Amino acid sequence: MRPVRVQQKNFGRSPAIIVSCGQYNSTILTATGQVWMAGFFDINDHRNHQDHPLEYEFKHVPFGAAYIVLIACGHSHTMAKDTEGVFLSWGYNNNNQLGYIQNANAILHT
Repeated sequence: MRPVRVQQKNFGRSPAIIVSCGQYNSTILTATGQVWMAGFFDINDHRNHQDHPLEYEFKHVPFGAAYIVLIACGHSHTMAKDTEGVFLSWGYNNNNQLGYIQNANAILHT
């Protein structure tokens, strides 16, 4: 298998400092605290391809005023930490891996 070059020209004019990949998405964190994702990430059920299209290009994920300093992707969920120490999570939550008791998926709206 040969690596393929990511076709993204820039990520908000900021260098990527962290890359994390799950089974269904890839996430990049930039030096300015911006998060960029490709694949399935704005969904509540990654298996329903008709209702939730696959993103082929990296898309900026806004977090309002939060400045993200850490990201990590799991099998089909993602977590981020901001400068205030607040953890944000989204994706599939079949085993409560998002950090809250309700066994419900969390949709990330972009």
